Amino acid sequence: MISELKLFHLEHGHTYVPSKSREHQNLYQWVAKMREEKQMLDSSLVTELDSLNFDWTPHNSFDQLWLYRYHQLLSFIEENGHSKVPYNYKKIPQLGVWVHTQRRAELKDTISAERKEKLDSVGFAWCSTIEAEKNGQWDKMFERLLAFNESEGHPNVPANWSKDKQLARWVARQKEIRDTIPEYRKEKLEEIGFLWSLRDINWDKMFERLQVFHTENGHSMVPHLHEGDTRLSEWVYRQRQYPNRLSDTQKDKLNSVNFMWRENMQKLPDKNWKKMYNRLKIFRSKEGHCKVPSKSKEDPQLSSWVSRQRHSKNKLEKWKIEKLNEIDFAWAEDIRKEKRKAWLNMYTRLKKFNAENGHCNVPSQYDADEKLGRWIETQRLYKGKMEQWKVDMLERLGFKWSEDIQREKKLRWYRMYDKLKDFHTRFGHARVPEYWEEDPELSLWVIGQRRPKKPLSLERKNLLNELDFAWNNQSPNRQRDPKGRYVSNIKKARS
Repeated sequence: MISELKLFHLEHGHTYVPSKSREHQNLYQWVAKMREEKQMLDSSLVTELDSLNFDWTPHNSFDQLWLYRYHQLLSFIEENGHSKVPYNYKKIPQLGVWVHTQRRAELKDTISAERKEKLDSVGFAWCSTIEAEKNGQWDKMFERLLAFNESEGHPNVPANWSKDKQLARWVARQKEIRDTIPEYRKEKLEEIGFLWSLRDINWDKMFERLQVFHTENGHSMVPHLHEGDTRLSEWVYRQRQYPNRLSDTQKDKLNSVNFMWRENMQKLPDKNWKKMYNRLKIFRSKEGHCKVPSKSKEDPQLSSWVSRQRHSKNKLEKWKIEKLNEIDFAWAEDIRKEKRKAWLNMYTRLKKFNAENGHCNVPSQYDADEKLGRWIETQRLYKGKMEQWKVDMLERLGFKWSEDIQREKKLRWYRMYDKLKDFHTRFGHARVPEYWEEDPELSLWVIGQRRPKKPLSLERKNLLNELDFAWNNQSPNRQRDPKGRYVSNIKKARS
């Protein structure tokens, strides 16, 4: 075991084997035995142990572990120059907890004088020391904030202020710990006009608008789409939906204007429901159906109400469902069936186009069937939200998605570029005539590079420049025919 103790000493610099270490459990028991039986040990073994600065003083398991952590602390101090081990110190997690425990013991006056003396001898940072350092650091940062306030005219340092990132982070931190910051510090900050939260300021402004509404109308039931102040109706809705985000002070303010919380709203009579139902009946008498557009400009409130009834059928009372069925109300499942039927109808038209043309690339402005062209664009646009069975049916038909088209366009560009390289090799330049009968496709492609719908990438520009591409198609020797077209001046490089 002496060899194992030597290895331990070589690694840790001491012989205080921890009692709670599974790895060194046998070694700990052997070390404890050596202390107890020193008088009976062979002198050579005693000499070897003394060479390791072995502590012969008998220790219980807690003392042994304490000394083990103490030496870990010494290594930390030697490496970092201080004793402020972070609580979540990743290198030795138990050391951070141990240091925290020593500070708490000193605060409660439960630490032994011997241990305190040992820690004091290495400059251990007690709670009082750390608190004094924090106070000094806070005062220094506050002085920098005062300097900012003097130069900028306000103390509200932007979170991304690059001139003093440390100050910006400190200001943000004060806002985060607003509820736990000492009162005297709050007062110092507020004396210079410090704003704790822009959200709180905006909240107070919206509450003032609600107070005006309450004064004018005698209640705080702001309509869902309040004319002239839609922001107020949206704000009121958010307060009702997310009360847990509000402070007690904010809740008290809302209660002062008889604010209707969500639980109170649920207890309201069905007067509003019947009112909206009658508006739906009027819509049906005019249009012949109950399919109110989801975003109706004429009556957006009715649109929202119809959508809520449609998607909350399982939560509606039986009498409401019966009333809606009386006027042939279109429920969510009915809408889905109609949409499926409409989709399959358009799919049939696409199959017909595919049979006649051999592909599914319907132009977006297809004169023969404009609706089909627009439908194709919609399928590509909403592929990510499309049901899988629709995707499968389209792909079985050879339908090409946006990424497929982009891939083909990219391949075509490089194919045309290779043709331009061949042209350059044959004729010694890249000025393809605008009306070149030998390869009209190449002529049109070259024109497209000079006047692209979207700017060319740097890579493509460089590739074209390698062929001395004429971007403006300027040539001093070119002539036009009677129709104003450029006359071909192609001459082979090698005759």
